[in-house]
Amino acid sequence: MLFKRKEKPVELLELKVNKYVHDVQESLDMHNVPIQVSSEQMEKIFNNILEADIEYIKEAEVSRGDVRIRRDGKGRYYSIKNIHIHLSDFLELGFSMIQTERKYMIFAGGICLLKLMEQLGIDLTEEQTTICVALYQATKHHMVTDNNIGQYMVHELEEENYLEYTNEKIEKVLLELINMRIVSIENGIYKIAEKIHIS
Repeated sequence: MLFKRKEKPVELLELKVNKYVHDVQESLDMHNVPIQVSSEQMEKIFNNILEADIEYIKEAEVSRGDVRIRRDGKGRYYSIKNIHIHLSDFLELGFSMIQTERKYMIFAGGICLLKLMEQLGIDLTEEQTTICVALYQATKHHMVTDNNIGQYMVHELEEENYLEYTNEKIEKVLLELINMRIVSIENGIYKIAEKIHIS
């Protein structure tokens, strides 16, 4: 029997919000990037942008190898399925909460996304989250296509002093993100996925 559970994804997925905030602030402090985000704010964001289904299972099925099996307060076992993150909402909410200078936005947004993916068990590199956030920023102001993506991405990255990101590196990382379904191309227009499936 499958149940939709949206009300408390943080509890359902056992996310460690305090650790997340600590890890984000520690990473940003190492680069002297000022940011003030509280655990309460982040928990609210996570509960808004994450969703999952649960399926109650028999005790005999517990050994089937599903790593997301939990036990509720009544001793019943359940499996967590269909975990989704509303990526564009996370980036939008995250940017609205990050009160820092424009020149730090891609870096701060990339770290926030990277640390969330780590908690969810998703392997993304810092390069991938940086390109993802830069593309998100570019698509907020421009229609990004094959003809102009290099121009807009280089502009966004140079604004924050990411001078080592060549067109070749940007193309390589974008292809990785497309293969992961984090970035899509619809009618020749690049977009960040509104929602991505985690498991």
